[in-house]
Amino acid sequence: MGSTFFFHLSNAIINNALTTVEEDLIRVYIQPMVSEYTLYEAIPFLNYKLTNKAVSQENSEFSVSSELSNIKYMRNIILDMCEYYSERLVRQLCDYSELYPKYNNPDDNENVRANSNVYKNSVYIPKSGGCNGCNDFN
Repeated sequence: MGSTFFFHLSNAIINNALTTVEEDLIRVYIQPMVSEYTLYEAIPFLNYKLTNKAVSQENSEFSVSSELSNIKYMRNIILDMCEYYSERLVRQLCDYSELYPKYNNPDDNENVRANSNVYKNSVYIPKSGGCNGCNDFN
């Protein structure tokens, strides 16, 4: 989404100045995506209690702890949903770019660029020629 558009939406929310188009974008595209990513990030920690003394695992007499493989499987399904909602958001922003001028025309000091690739991978392969361009993630 990019930092320019993100801060534009944040400021519009704070100042109660969202347009109808921006409000729809948030409700239909951004909120479902954020809720899925929140669930994805929370899943590994739902079974644990954090205190100032220790990290303990909650257990009751009527429940059974999940196996790691089941948790990984569930997180993969949730990640698929995250990527689906992210793709929907990017398609909306790209297909109706005239409705989102701050998305298409970021400020000169943009520090997080909008990116249409919503799928993640764990391997970064730098451009050929050594480390030249290692900081260029476009």
